[in-house]
Amino acid sequence: MATTTRSALRQEVGLIAGSCKTGTASAAGAAGGTTIVDTTNFTDSFANANFYDGWYAIATSGTYAGQVRRVSSYAGATGTITVADAFGGQIASGVTFELHSYDPAELNNAINRALARCYYRTYFYPSLVTDGDMETSGTTNWTGSSSAATKDASVVKYGTQALVSTNSGANGYVRTASISVTPNDYYYVEVAVRPDNFAVSLVVYDVTNSAAITLSTAAASSGREWKRLWANFQTPSGCEQIQIRLTADSATAITYWDNLILQKVHHRYLALPSWVTESGNVAQVQYRGRGRTDTAETSGCEFLDEEDWLPVTPGPDVEQDRTAVTNALAIRLPSQAGYSAYRAKCVRQYDSLTSDTATTTAATEWVAMGAILELLRMGVLRAPGSQEGEFKSQVNAWKRDWMLLCRKYQPKLQQRAKSPWDA
Repeated sequence: MATTTRSALRQEVGLIAGSCKTGTASAAGAAGGTTIVDTTNFTDSFANANFYDGWYAIATSGTYAGQVRRVSSYAGATGTITVADAFGGQIASGVTFELHSYDPAELNNAINRALARCYYRTYFYPSLVTDGDMETSGTTNWTGSSSAATKDASVVKYGTQALVSTNSGANGYVRTASISVTPNDYYYVEVAVRPDNFAVSLVVYDVTNSAAITLSTAAASSGREWKRLWANFQTPSGCEQIQIRLTADSATAITYWDNLILQKVHHRYLALPSWVTESGNVAQVQYRGRGRTDTAETSGCEFLDEEDWLPVTPGPDVEQDRTAVTNALAIRLPSQAGYSAYRAKCVRQYDSLTSDTATTTAATEWVAMGAILELLRMGVLRAPGSQEGEFKSQVNAWKRDWMLLCRKYQPKLQQRAKSPWDA
């Protein structure tokens, strides 16, 4: 999936607004950092010396990337841009930069406000495991024993990352932190795994009583297909904490794991994440269909080349607890949860971009148009009084373009897909 950096989005917004020019330093600037030299893109013998006065110069690579300075003068004959306050040091040859007539911070803010109005379709898999979806940066929530835990974005079953366990000894494993449970209660656990010639196991470990509760295994496989390990279990008497251990038998095993789901059986509520802010963000709740008879099986292994998710009927309610500290919204199932995984089909806002190298998968044209409308709404872009009528006409044209892009990109799961700038 294509991604776009904040820097590229800012340039696109600036180009649409007619207020941006980009360049690459063709030679080193002044030693003190007061000039940028670009004879390729900024040589113009006819340009006035104050042509770019007051514009904002921002370095987008090199040692001083991200620093913004105001332009004080311009020498078109030599392609030299002088700033009023020096950069942190000399701008070296090859450094990329942007010039904007509007404050880049305003453009960045407009981009993030536009992203907050753009949504994408996604799935949320409720789980009692912290970082069960493997999407959290780093491996703070995972501990290895004769195995090292890392994250990988190239071999993934769900989302954007998978957990990788690299063994340094036989039967090495990575495990979760301790999870609070209720004694003598029933639970369901599953995980997606991609073994490669190694046998793997999903172990539920009773921390309180220092004993394994149950085990689900997959035999060694020569292929690299994703499989699903699953197990039903009851916590023993006195058991108040458990851990989930993801194990591989070989001392040299490298194993990929994704979507570790632990859910309590016979309950009615599934907590939603903080990014679900409205009940309308949840379109449907589904449970995993299992291609087997309803027997007393307590564990198993299946291939994940095809998945069968069925809607929960009647549709569950999304309830709000305004006193909740973290998860204010929760799904209330129409009947007690069974021995199966559940997931919520949702729409989610795109995340804000906090640096120039941060990326988004939102369509560039969609975000750029939204940012332009945000700038108009804030009054950053203004028209002279004599051109107010023409200006309003252009604004309405941009709104129409925004609506067309919303119809093209916005998930059709909620009513809020209409233009947020309309009354």
